[in-house]
Amino acid sequence: MSGDSLLDKLLTVADMHALYLALGVSVRTDIDIENYASDLAATRNSIALLKSLGFIGYRFGRYYNREKTQYALLSDFKNQLSIRINEAYAPQIKIIFSGVIYYDEKHARYYLKRNSIDLSLSGLLMLLSGLGMVEATRSDIFINDDRYIGEYKNPMLHNKQISIMQLKNGLAIKDMLGEEAEKLALKFETDLLAKQGINKTPSIISHIDVSAGYDIVSYLNVNSQIPDKFIEVKSCGDNRYRFFMSKNEIETARNKRNSYHLYLYNRTSEQFRIVQNPYEKVFESDYWAKEPQIYEIHSIN
Repeated sequence: MSGDSLLDKLLTVADMHALYLALGVSVRTDIDIENYASDLAATRNSIALLKSLGFIGYRFGRYYNREKTQYALLSDFKNQLSIRINEAYAPQIKIIFSGVIYYDEKHARYYLKRNSIDLSLSGLLMLLSGLGMVEATRSDIFINDDRYIGEYKNPMLHNKQISIMQLKNGLAIKDMLGEEAEKLALKFETDLLAKQGINKTPSIISHIDVSAGYDIVSYLNVNSQIPDKFIEVKSCGDNRYRFFMSKNEIETARNKRNSYHLYLYNRTSEQFRIVQNPYEKVFESDYWAKEPQIYEIHSIN
């Protein structure tokens, strides 16, 4: 039985723990397993998984506990199972979390679209859910374990190939300046929250979700329970504050109004200019000049 097929159908983590405790005590042989199991396929797969991960062994027709110290507590068992699953199935886990990751504003959490996960990985996904690493809903997979965010970045951003022509056009330099401005804006916002007596921490989310329409999430006041301040950072050469905004960023600014902020970093003065509600104060204002740079063109026939 292959490693992947073990995950096709498994017991719940709690039932797997109970089986683990029973193996070698009241459940010793394959006949015992047939009498024990309410779901024989899931039980056999779970036993095979526990064997492959080194929890139990099989000798002379009997199962035995290979651990010097048995994990009697469910919490200890889950912790060990989590460690061993992450080691044994690292390539498969990487496939799951190297997909496109989004930021959920309502819950202030990252998630993946469930339909983006290959069906062959659904068993592993359910096991990760049982271990509390993720929370699976009908449509989304919410990520509870931040290590996956740190290890598997959004490939739309971090696997981007830069051609020689792009380098000549200065896009690599633009990206570098943008990342530098984001880091400076994060420090600026952290200091600002401290001055305002808001004991909370802002976060850069653009490294994970490139489609959010903003770079940093923060807090408007001390009563904010989840991030409700959305910051788009722009790196500008001087006090003319020339910058570019995508259609998505403009639409996000229009929808969020006063909770949306532009942090314009002046590289000459090394200062930030903050514009709250830029849709009103920039796009609906005559004070700022707006010049279209790119047109989407398509046939209407």
